[in-house]
Amino acid sequence: MPNYRGVTIGNVIEYEGGSLLGGHGASCKIVDKDGKLVKEFKGGQNHIHNFFEACLNGKQSALHNAANGHYSAALAHIGAHALSLGKELPAEQIKASLKGRAEVADAVDRMMAHFEANGIGAIKPGLGAPLTTDGKKFTGEFGAAATKLDREHYREGHTLPNA
Repeated sequence: MPNYRGVTIGNVIEYEGGSLLGGHGASCKIVDKDGKLVKEFKGGQNHIHNFFEACLNGKQSALHNAANGHYSAALAHIGAHALSLGKELPAEQIKASLKGRAEVADAVDRMMAHFEANGIGAIKPGLGAPLTTDGKKFTGEFGAAATKLDREHYREGHTLPNA
């Protein structure tokens, strides 16, 4: 992947107030909408080093522990739920439905260029359903359907209680 906003391997998470950039290596930063630094996080190791250190010492670090792994995985699951509940649309339709959001149009263009560069032309992009949460459960129009996706694939003995 090419360098995007200073990140070659890691995350670029854009939200209403700015962006989180990095997170896969030894540093990460948060910037506001204008790109001004809000906070920077620095570490000394990557994930593999932290994993082996935890195995050898029998201790999890405060930064790289099971709870943080859970939250990281939860972000991916939320995105997958949104796509599962959304619909497949041509890229131009997705961009048109999100008019006024130049950063989203740019992301769609970069995704389509990535597909083309890697010979993935047969895949049509999807527009995810808007998911909302109260911090404990999914809410809103797609809340029940997203909750069902969370709960329908557990093995016997590994189920979640009904909430």
